[in-house]
Amino acid sequence: MTHQDWRDDLASDERWNAGLDYAMTQLCELLGVDQNAVTWDAATETLDGDVRAVLGNILRAKYGENWGPRDAVNSLPALVKALEDIGNIVAASPSSSDHDRLHAALDALDKARDIARAALASHKTGG
Repeated sequence: MTHQDWRDDLASDERWNAGLDYAMTQLCELLGVDQNAVTWDAATETLDGDVRAVLGNILRAKYGENWGPRDAVNSLPALVKALEDIGNIVAASPSSSDHDRLHAALDALDKARDIARAALASHKTGG
């Protein structure tokens, strides 16, 4: 599978999945969330839906079951910042022997950050 091919269907590539898992666990670490308190299963039938669902599950583990994207939209800028911070940490680790995993993690972070930004922009415009 070429570099471009796996980007056409992200979920089919184990490197991307491993990177996304890594990014999500790093978000838990950054927020001080016990990973065992997070529901990791997200069967929404779309990649974007699954990523959003797990991000929401992490935030619910941090901020409580009543947390919701509309109710706690003020936390989205903090989420975007946290994802950017994780991306900076991963990017600053050139000594890692697993170059592909780091790139996959950065791609996963980019996707998660874009989803959070889109949710924030949608809320600001009333969408």
